[in-house]
Amino acid sequence: SFCLAFLSPSMTITSVYDFFQPGLQVLILESGNQSVGEKLRGKALDVTGCAGRVDLISGQTTEEIEKFPQSSLDLIVAPGAVDGQLLSAICSRIKPGGVFLQATRDLDGVKRPLIFAGFLDITMPTEGLVVAKKPLYDVGARAPLRLGAARLTAAPAAAKPAAGAVWSLAASDLDELVPSEELVDEAALDARATAAAAAQ
Repeated sequence: SFCLAFLSPSMTITSVYDFFQPGLQVLILESGNQSVGEKLRGKALDVTGCAGRVDLISGQTTEEIEKFPQSSLDLIVAPGAVDGQLLSAICSRIKPGGVFLQATRDLDGVKRPLIFAGFLDITMPTEGLVVAKKPLYDVGARAPLRLGAARLTAAPAAAKPAAGAVWSLAASDLDELVPSEELVDEAALDARATAAAAAQ
C-alpha cells in the first residue's frame, strides 16, 4: 500500500505525522515549499522503517495521481485548493476506508466537492486540516443479498439467462402493479396494531 502526501506551508506538519504508520509506502508531493516536503519525508522515513518506502516529488496533477493503481493508497494529504477532477482521481486511488487530508480553513467550502468526489465523514479535527474518509466499499462493489430463511429453503426456479445488466420495465409489467386503493394505508396499519394489542 502507498501513502500519498501533498504539502503546503500552511499545513501543520505535526498534525500530519499522526497519519504515518510503519510499513507504508509513502509518496510526498510538495507544492512550492521544499523544506516542508523534506521534513515530512524525514519523519515518514523514521516511522515507516525498512518495510516502507518514501518518495518525494513535486506537483499535483491528475496524471501523476493516475500512475497509481486504483484503491491502492492508504492516505493522501493535499494543500488548500484541489479541483473536482483531481479529487475524483484521488478518491479512486484511495483504498476503501482510507483517509484524505486537505489543508484548508474553510470546511464548508470543501465539503460539497469532497462528497461529490466520493468521500464521507468529513470533519475538521485540527484547525486548518480537513479529514475525509472513503467508505468501506469501492465504486462498483457488490455483495449478495441476504434473503429470508423461507426463500432460501424454497425450490429454486429455473434459471433464466440474463438479458442485460440493466433492469428494465416492459409495458406488460404495468398490468401486474397493484392499484393504489388496494394498498394498505396508515389508518389500516394503526387498526391492525390496536387489534393485536387488544388480543394480547
